[in-house]
Amino acid sequence: MRFLFGLVVGALLVVGAAYVHDASVDPTRSPGAQTMVNWPVVSENLRGLNGWLQDRVSWLSQQLHRMG
Repeated sequence: MRFLFGLVVGALLVVGAAYVHDASVDPTRSPGAQTMVNWPVVSENLRGLNGWLQDRVSWLSQQLHRMG
């Protein structure tokens, strides 16, 4: 359980650090600075994952309804 908790906390720290870095980058002050993450792509991927999870939950719910 501690291991899984550590994985989740570590992942959140990495994503949080990348977000803070990208939020602080100002391309007008330092033209060579680039963001680490393409956040629109991340958002689109999360929307796709959310849709897939909703489909799976719906399918599982239908299967459980048929059994009971």
